[in-house]
Amino acid sequence: GLATTVSLFLLVIDYSLGMRKKTALACALIHGPEVLFLDEPFNGIDAVSTSSIQKVLQSLVAKGVTVFYTSHVLEVVEKLCTRIGVIDRGRLKAMGTLGELRTQTEMAGASLNEIYVRLVGRDTGRAGDIDWVKGGPPASPPSPVAGREFVESPKSPVEVPKSPESPVEG
Repeated sequence: GLATTVSLFLLVIDYSLGMRKKTALACALIHGPEVLFLDEPFNGIDAVSTSSIQKVLQSLVAKGVTVFYTSHVLEVVEKLCTRIGVIDRGRLKAMGTLGELRTQTEMAGASLNEIYVRLVGRDTGRAGDIDWVKGGPPASPPSPVAGREFVESPKSPVEVPKSPESPVEG
């Protein structure tokens, strides 16, 4: 139909965030990797696609593929990951199964979120922790993840360099 014909002429940069992420995952999987690195793979993905992707990842792990998965959604990490590493400001604070992390922190039955808060040493109950919501400065400067911060934009201008072989007019 018309929608299919029109979409053939869209650049990946013009796709929604979710569609770009699914496209990137497909590209990462096409060559059958033994190791896969995924950074927030479910951010911007609808619930149905998230469920499908989780099943694909579980299938890959069952076949022996190693998946490194980073996320701030600790409930999903707790559900999907067999081994967990807690990193704070670039330093590995703890690593192991959820059970091992509970033992290391002496927090039997605790959620990964509770363990994470204990390990990174931040008291989330203090007054002023969310002053930034009211427009004030954060209690402490935000620390970038892995030395970088990301700002996502659904539409970014793309420059295509001209070359003698390029049919791009400009």
